[in-house]
Amino acid sequence: MANMANMANMANMADVADVADVADVADVADVANMADVANDTRYHFDVAPLHPSPMPGEALTSYLARLAHANGVASLVRLHGLAFPGYSAQNGSYMPHADSHSRLSAWVGGVLPTSVRRLTFYHLLRKIGRESDRMHARHTLAGAIADTLRYCPECVRERPYYRLIWRFVWLPGCPVHACRLLDTCGHCSSPVPLLAPPFVVGRCPTCGGDLTSSRPEGLSPDEGKNAKSRAADLVFLLSPQPCEENVAHLSDVVARNLQGLRWARGLTRREMALRLGVEVHVIINLEQAATANVRTFRRYTAYADLLGVNVRDLFVPLPVRTESDDRRARDAQRVRDVRAAIGGLRARGERVTRHAIARVLGLSLSSIQEDIRRLPAVRSLVEEHSPAAARWRKPPSEGELLALVQSAIVDLEARGERITLTAIAALVGMHRNTLVRYAREYARVVDLLSTYNVRSPEPSYYHQEGEALRRVRAAHASAAASGAPVAPADIALAVGATVRSLRRYPHVRRLLDDIGAAYGAQARDRRDDELLAIAAEAVAALVASGDPAKTMAICRLVGTPYDTLMQYPRTRAFIRARSGRGRARTGGGGDGGGEGCGDGE
Repeated sequence: MANMANMANMANMADVADVADVADVADVADVANMADVANDTRYHFDVAPLHPSPMPGEALTSYLARLAHANGVASLVRLHGLAFPGYSAQNGSYMPHADSHSRLSAWVGGVLPTSVRRLTFYHLLRKIGRESDRMHARHTLAGAIADTLRYCPECVRERPYYRLIWRFVWLPGCPVHACRLLDTCGHCSSPVPLLAPPFVVGRCPTCGGDLTSSRPEGLSPDEGKNAKSRAADLVFLLSPQPCEENVAHLSDVVARNLQGLRWARGLTRREMALRLGVEVHVIINLEQAATANVRTFRRYTAYADLLGVNVRDLFVPLPVRTESDDRRARDAQRVRDVRAAIGGLRARGERVTRHAIARVLGLSLSSIQEDIRRLPAVRSLVEEHSPAAARWRKPPSEGELLALVQSAIVDLEARGERITLTAIAALVGMHRNTLVRYAREYARVVDLLSTYNVRSPEPSYYHQEGEALRRVRAAHASAAASGAPVAPADIALAVGATVRSLRRYPHVRRLLDDIGAAYGAQARDRRDDELLAIAAEAVAALVASGDPAKTMAICRLVGTPYDTLMQYPRTRAFIRARSGRGRARTGGGGDGGGEGCGDGE
């Protein structure tokens, strides 16, 4: 009974091939043969009498099946006991350095551990840095390998063994025969176990049917090309490579390659995360090799497929690139993307605008505008296919815009169409909002549009501005006739509005600015005259008291700081002349200097 229990535990072992780098053994329990195994007392050699050599790219399950068939082993439990003595399903899977691996190598008769590793996922996991234990391997390969056999009937007929690359669901089909890989028996439609008695390659363990007689579906030319590329990637990953000698350095190489390839295609981390359907922190960890848990086989393949590169290229150091190289590569990629987006818009008959290009590329409008400003090639593409963008890159003059609007209105009247802002903008060749923005700057254009009662996005805007401008001009003329200084606040009070509400109209704002500048100049002149009179009185008082008319004494009597007095030109000249500073500046030379000295005395 104890022997029966031990055999049952061995028969219930997990599919180690999915999670281990060496033991590519399937979860196939041959419970029906357990009684025969218990009564089987045949003697087995420590070294198998017959030991076929492993085939290139063969899976370990395939090799064990051929080995068992050649030596007459008919039970999965007995095969497991010979290949992995001392293994328990509860204590994990075998590693290359474990004693059980040495026993396996001894029993198969001279197959070295390095050769056994070629039959497993060991080298792939080592390249990713996840070969250390079973749980890491399970997480790295999760969802990437099939639980049952996938096979090409033609390959099995030509060379009877199962390839390890067939285990990967990422491989769409056979790269040699351009056909899809089958995952069921062509006779009974049952999934084919990876390892099960009678251990005959090419025969279904369930019904005994010939697997090589199945007829798979063919691949399309593109699928066939894809299958060849992915098969080459898998062969590279599953075979020993010089880059595996320094695993820590290899992780940094892969991380730098991922980042460099993304930069070369002008993609941000957020854009990459959206296209892959993952969080941004996953992209960051992949490109910085920070967290091992995110480095899975499926994510590496998805990253490579999205960037359009081979997976094997990720493990080869790229040439050293400078920041300027990366910038040029990103700019070139952006030009290609914009060209493709414009081609797609034209093919669909859509209007080529910055908004449309940004929508197609999945970018913000500000990003496209920055590219148009910074990249001459992008600007040329947009202007070539959007004439309005090239024509109105600079604001038109008032005369040019007035002539265009007049011509558009004449054309609309001739055709009997309604004169609207949208219709005028279409004939002028600019967006309606752009026309409004330019028209507000020119009074004659505003008057013309008001004449035809053309309504802007703001109802009665032109009429409001025209009326406000008329009232401000009238108030200014009335105030100026009295000869009194006129400030913008006085104009607003006369009109019955606030300065802020009047300044919302461009033409009124310019007029108020001119009025304010004139009022400021007049106020400055008046203040200059006032200070000059006060300064003259201060000098007279100093002379009468017998004190010298020094600059600081004059400022003290005027009651104004020196810096303030020096801002008024006439007052400044008077003070410098009376305090004797004119002599210091002129140096007593010339007629002008003599006159200045005399004034000072």
